[in-house]
Amino acid sequence: MNKEQFLASLRARLIGLPQADLERTLQYYREMIDDRIEEGMSEYQAVADVGNPAELAAAILYKPVKQTALRGREGMSHGKRVALTICAVVLAICGALLVGNGTIHAVAAFSGGSGAAKEYTFANSGITALEIESGAADVKLLPAADGVCRVQCAESATRKYKVWLNEGTLHVERQNKWSLFPISLKEDSLNIYLPEREYHSLWIKSSSGGISVPADFRFGVAIVGASSGGIGFAAEVTEEMNLQATSGGIAVSGASPSYLFVSTSSGGIAMADMRPGSVSISASSGGVRLDNLRCSDLSAKLSSGSIRFSDVIAGGPMTLTCTSGSIKLDDCDAAELRINCTSGSVSGHLLTPKIYNASATSGSVHVPSGGSGGICEVHTSSGSIRFD
Repeated sequence: MNKEQFLASLRARLIGLPQADLERTLQYYREMIDDRIEEGMSEYQAVADVGNPAELAAAILYKPVKQTALRGREGMSHGKRVALTICAVVLAICGALLVGNGTIHAVAAFSGGSGAAKEYTFANSGITALEIESGAADVKLLPAADGVCRVQCAESATRKYKVWLNEGTLHVERQNKWSLFPISLKEDSLNIYLPEREYHSLWIKSSSGGISVPADFRFGVAIVGASSGGIGFAAEVTEEMNLQATSGGIAVSGASPSYLFVSTSSGGIAMADMRPGSVSISASSGGVRLDNLRCSDLSAKLSSGSIRFSDVIAGGPMTLTCTSGSIKLDDCDAAELRINCTSGSVSGHLLTPKIYNASATSGSVHVPSGGSGGICEVHTSSGSIRFD
């Protein structure tokens, strides 16, 4: 990610700030990046050193709010707390009875699995963004044949969902209910039917469940995280795409975001038929497979597993790092390549000539000699190197 992509991503996440605060914050990080470049870092290194836009935005937006809320609560008398609690209950009851734009138009039962099946329907809602926190349920986005948004879920005494619409954003939130036996069990799917069109942003968080986003939709920004479960994503994304899984695989196809970040701690990553801008991939344990991908630059870091690229071309630099596993590039290319493998072999075929700088501590090296073009640096500590 370069400086402008970083600032654009941060701006998109801080859109709720007052304009003066937003510009002041962006200028602060702009100068921070410039300072690191002046100290000798490359632009990409400086951006990486500053931090992840998602984490920075979360710290800026949410931490002060939580602290303010706590301070307000600590300063309340017991009487005020009781009064506010009563008011909150009355407002909740009144709110449940209201029907109008941005409220639930119907709550109906549908045929489901365990628990009481509910369907929340929003007609003529003008939804532009989605924020979904699903708990242990699988999340499935599905096209609405009639163009009406529907949220289907199964509820029980200890499993409730809060579903509401606020200023164009559809919120679906799993409510934690107290249980005598707080055992995390697999839940039914959370099915969300949406009109097939473009949305400004998509945010999904799942603690224990898979996430499926089909090709029927288009998003400006997509931020999806699964703690225990896989992610399947086929929708178009134009600006930023951030997919993270702690324990589970990630499969992506068809998207062309200006910035793409994909990360998994335990699980494989597969990407195909994509035209993104800047690409960053990280996997602790699991292979990485890319097919038919064009990008401006690409960085992949893998701790344990193999890297397999086929028909992957970067207009700028391609950097691949693998601690334990092999790297193979078939019909791939980049303006320059830097490949480092600690324990494993490196092989492949590049589409254009390169000036090779290759070394293997323990293994053979076979690369074309006397070439021209961009640099291709390849190093492995334990394994061989072979490029046709």
